[in-house]
Amino acid sequence: MIKHYLLITLRHLLRDRMMSFINISGLVIGFSIGILIFQYVNYELSFDEFHANGNETFRLTRSELRNDEILSSGPFTPFSLGVSSLETIPEVVGYSRIHPEESGIVSIKEESRSFEESDILFVDKNFLQLFSYQLLKGDAESCLQGQSNIVISQEAAKKYFGNEDPMGKRLTVSGNWVRSDFIITGVLGNLPSNTHLKFDFLIPMDMLLAHDQYKNSDGWGWTNFVTYLNVDDASSASVVTQKLNRLVDNQIGEELAKANVSWEMTLQSLTDIHLKSDFPEDLAANNGDILNVRILTIIGIFILVIAWANYINLSIGRAIRRAREVGVRKSFGAYKEQIVVQFMAESILLNVLSAMLAIGVSYLLLPALNTIVGVELNLTLFSQPAFWLYAIIILLLGSFLSGFYPAFVIASFHVINALKSEKLQRMGGFALRKGLIIFQFCISLLLISGTYFVYQQIRYMKNKDLGIEMEKILVAKGPRNSDFSASKLRVLKDELKEHNTFESVTCSGHVPSTGFNWRGGVRKLGKAQDQQSDVTVIFVDNEFNSTYDFDFMSGSPFAATMSSHKDGVIINEEAVNMLELGSPEKALEEKLIISAINDTVKIIGVIENFHWSSLKQPNSPYLFAINPYICSYVSSRVTKGGIQESVDHLEETYLSLFPGEPFDYFFLNKEFEKQYKSEVQFGDLLTSFSLLSVIITCLGLFALVTFSTAQRRKEISVRKVHGASLSGLMFLLVREYVILLIIASAISLPVVFYFGQSWMENFAFRKGFDLGVFVFPVLTLAAISFVTILRQILSLARINPTEALRND
Repeated sequence: MIKHYLLITLRHLLRDRMMSFINISGLVIGFSIGILIFQYVNYELSFDEFHANGNETFRLTRSELRNDEILSSGPFTPFSLGVSSLETIPEVVGYSRIHPEESGIVSIKEESRSFEESDILFVDKNFLQLFSYQLLKGDAESCLQGQSNIVISQEAAKKYFGNEDPMGKRLTVSGNWVRSDFIITGVLGNLPSNTHLKFDFLIPMDMLLAHDQYKNSDGWGWTNFVTYLNVDDASSASVVTQKLNRLVDNQIGEELAKANVSWEMTLQSLTDIHLKSDFPEDLAANNGDILNVRILTIIGIFILVIAWANYINLSIGRAIRRAREVGVRKSFGAYKEQIVVQFMAESILLNVLSAMLAIGVSYLLLPALNTIVGVELNLTLFSQPAFWLYAIIILLLGSFLSGFYPAFVIASFHVINALKSEKLQRMGGFALRKGLIIFQFCISLLLISGTYFVYQQIRYMKNKDLGIEMEKILVAKGPRNSDFSASKLRVLKDELKEHNTFESVTCSGHVPSTGFNWRGGVRKLGKAQDQQSDVTVIFVDNEFNSTYDFDFMSGSPFAATMSSHKDGVIINEEAVNMLELGSPEKALEEKLIISAINDTVKIIGVIENFHWSSLKQPNSPYLFAINPYICSYVSSRVTKGGIQESVDHLEETYLSLFPGEPFDYFFLNKEFEKQYKSEVQFGDLLTSFSLLSVIITCLGLFALVTFSTAQRRKEISVRKVHGASLSGLMFLLVREYVILLIIASAISLPVVFYFGQSWMENFAFRKGFDLGVFVFPVLTLAAISFVTILRQILSLARINPTEALRND
């Protein structure tokens, strides 16, 4: 019987090649897209699972509160917290700290070759014991022991030494925190892509802590370290959290109370960092979003369901054509159960065949997915036994559910009606099939609406007035390895401004989207310490305002004679409100106390709010202060006409003043937009899946229209005999699908509104909803659907009534 079922199935597939192709194509597309989505979701959920102690390792996060309101939160903590936790909390069995070296010049001293590197970390000596990164050469226990040791990645070793053995070789590192020679004592294998940390160089923490500001500190004042704790058991996390908060209260509780703030410490699971971190500043690289992962998971499930819904529609439609076959079988004594088993076997066979083809298609589509997400994914799902178990269960369950109803309908045909092909047009679950089309329309509308919505928000963020003309600003990384002096800066500025494409040049500690120099307590003179607020400080030079062209609400820019913060500072409108300075005009009459240096400064200007970082973040209070000794970035305001000419002149001038320095530049608007990389990737994924979902839906719609038009040939012929026009017939045939689309729109658009609101909560500045979110998807799907069914409708509307009635 199995052989018989196989032969019958094959015979019907070959007899109706078009419908067979549509049926198999829908399933193959659905299965292959499901595989790719679940591979990507599996990758996103796999971050940091490879660490041997991952379940017992947690990252400390700190929230600063005032009157139960969160002022700031993030993973940066004091460097003494890890040490004190190990000493006072029995459940803590280890700790490791990380401090980033934002950027530095790494060079081989003997060869005078240098490169700008950004992936440099100061780490504790037990870092490679706590985390399971592969160490190809060296000893994990000793390679980070001394201050002069350094561990590099395999990629860095290849970059600097080619095929030579790098062990024992020397590297010179010059950056913000370090300027020293190091001996290579370890080489790491290539880091897995599914880790939240990215680095090429590891420097011992002892080197950093030897600096006076840390050596002379009690370890609780500088909150710029990331601390990881290893606990004896994952279930101890809640107990450790309580003890951590008591530890902080015992150490600095009184000092915090004076500032009317408190700290709330929490433990974040290592495997939660990638998807569940939403901090304004974070050391973790390429953080994802758990909401996006959940949305993609739902999309994967829906696309599979759409594919099976197509199968049901096509199977019921083909059942009418196989009515006589069923009638003959029944007349020869076949039981209803046997008919059901036969058609269920066909369903399983067709699903298994489609799944096998889908595996091959998923390999073909994988490069496109990798291009969108920017990661070299492999189909590692196929190597996981759990995947095959779930895949077989889902495949069999889907085959059964999608095949049972068509099989039951077919087996229910009465022998006489089946042999005469009478009344079958009213059978076959036509209402169910319309319901399935509505479901497919709903999913397609959800995906198209979601895509439109995401790209509208991205477009809004890219086009919104940021308060800075970023497209006119060319930025170069400042010198790291050379002696920097005010005289060299003056020469650089003068030579650049002599060129006709440069309007002004400035140096600063940071530029928009790259972070800030310092954030801490600031208060109005006369206010108590407990009334201070956290303000973000950026160090600049005198020409910063003319280069970035801020709009002043009161006061004036820095004067050429000013040389330090003591000469005055400039704040933004949000700082005026946060520090309760009244109006921008009144703020010029006030002075500020900066707690970290216990110094009083005067306000010489107030500028309008601007966006220094992503529009995900609300407006922050900013303070600009002159510091001529910091030049991490050289910003130039250029004319739009000679872009390449400006770049070439900047490079030539820069290298003539700082020979041997690597020249690295970017245009500020392009660098700023990199902050929206994850949103663009998510939008691209939605676009791709929306397109494929619409294709599957159109395949099912085409099949339904084909069946429907075949059933109405006699009706259409009679109407034409009575004088019905072509446009009238087309309206008659299209009307029912328009009604289905209207019903689907009424169901799906409120869902779009609900989930759209949830997604938009990630952004402090958002476009919001407009009619396009609702109108564009409906019109798009209506146009695609109309094109899909147009050929069938035209062929039916143009039939010869004589032939159709004669054949009936």
